[in-house]
Amino acid sequence: MNNDMEELTCPLTKILFVEPTTMACCGTTYSKAPLIEYLAVNGPFCPNCQESTVFSKFEINKVIVEMVKNGVWAINQ
Repeated sequence: MNNDMEELTCPLTKILFVEPTTMACCGTTYSKAPLIEYLAVNGPFCPNCQESTVFSKFEINKVIVEMVKNGVWAINQ
């Protein structure tokens, strides 16, 4: 995987983002389902900075969604 695609991978799963969700506390982005699983197991703390978090504050990062779509499209060409 090239560096551009590595930037589009979830730090938890090491695969391309699925429903990329950016943490308000530190700006780190994760795939939504693995993030929810992480929080359920480890408590409501950001995997990156350990700040307390509330799931209702999470939003899908639409910019990264488009970057993943465009990146996957470019690889398949």
